[in-house]
Amino acid sequence: MRDTRRFLDEELISPESATGLFSLSDGRSEDSGTPPLSTMPEIEPGGPITVGPEGHFASIGDALSYARETFHPLSSSDVLTIRVSGGRTYEERIVIDNSQLRSFPQGVCLICEDAEPAVLHPPGTEPVIDLRTVERFHLKGFTIRGSGQPTLVRLEGYFVRTLLEKLSIEGAGETAVRGIGATGLSGGNRLVLQDLTIRDPLTASVAMQFRSGPTPTKSLLIRRCRVLKGFDAGISFAGGVSDVEVSECIFDTTATGIQFDASAAPWEDIIVSNCTFRAFRQGIRWGRSLTPSDGSFRLTQNLFAEGRGSECLISGRFETGAALPQRFSASYNWTQRPAPTEPQPGEVDLFVQDGRRGAGFTFVSIDPAQRSTYLQPDSAELRAASARVPQSPKHIGAVAPAAK
Repeated sequence: MRDTRRFLDEELISPESATGLFSLSDGRSEDSGTPPLSTMPEIEPGGPITVGPEGHFASIGDALSYARETFHPLSSSDVLTIRVSGGRTYEERIVIDNSQLRSFPQGVCLICEDAEPAVLHPPGTEPVIDLRTVERFHLKGFTIRGSGQPTLVRLEGYFVRTLLEKLSIEGAGETAVRGIGATGLSGGNRLVLQDLTIRDPLTASVAMQFRSGPTPTKSLLIRRCRVLKGFDAGISFAGGVSDVEVSECIFDTTATGIQFDASAAPWEDIIVSNCTFRAFRQGIRWGRSLTPSDGSFRLTQNLFAEGRGSECLISGRFETGAALPQRFSASYNWTQRPAPTEPQPGEVDLFVQDGRRGAGFTFVSIDPAQRSTYLQPDSAELRAASARVPQSPKHIGAVAPAAK
């Protein structure tokens, strides 16, 4: 008899204790049609699983089902890779519900590394990607193509060392990425969203929205993401937020780049660094005054261009022109906008410490297709200022300035 015991989190558990649910892409449960292991292909132990016309499986869902049945990691370094053929459209959803824990293994990598990405474009109104408490999961190299679904990527629960990277997300009806109590752990165990391109909303909407669930939004890194044109907000946070960093991101022609709602729940340990905001109405907006229960905030090395309004606003009792609140630091931020003669109520001056107002610079390209030069500033003054930045990356904005 096959031994179905497994180790997860380096703890031996029995199959009787592994409750939870894993759903295939068409919504089937684990007991409603998954092929028996005896009919599945022979795969070399330790080798990758392949999906595509000449792969081990034709569907991504069947490959994930195989991983659930056969992959039993013995340590936190064990990994199973599923390689998906690119240049093809898969009309299926990726749905993993591990909210009861231990029904889906840690350490699964679902990747496409072909020159042309794999496209996920299922019918219906449900999210294309729906993950609930999936740890050490790696999703890479897909185009997620919506047709007006309210949400295209849904993340709920715990995501310790989970990485979503190199995804193109397009065609959202309301929200491209929606997090509900999305929580990692500190340090190298955060939930990471990296190198995402979010574009072409079907209606004015929010590119990434995070709100509290049973837990706050916590230990989240959003890095090198691009939000392109037509969104009401690039990133929106509602409820408690802790240990969140947004770095090297581009917000191009969004009404508000980053916004925090008026929730009374505390905000703490928030970093916004090396981001570029272009053609905005508001760069960063805090929906209420900061309170003693809030933690530290650091805004550094951000670049603001072609703004139609303020770079940063704090609503509530913050007096325009007042000194920055305690635990709120801002340095090396630059903007093209001169100091306003009549600041907006609650406007925050981010440019006092080593910053620059009224900066004169242009961009090498404003075409997102020109990836290496898109929103790359061209300015001798900015190059000189970037050289004085004390911490890495040693430049101001999401893209290092063009060389001489």
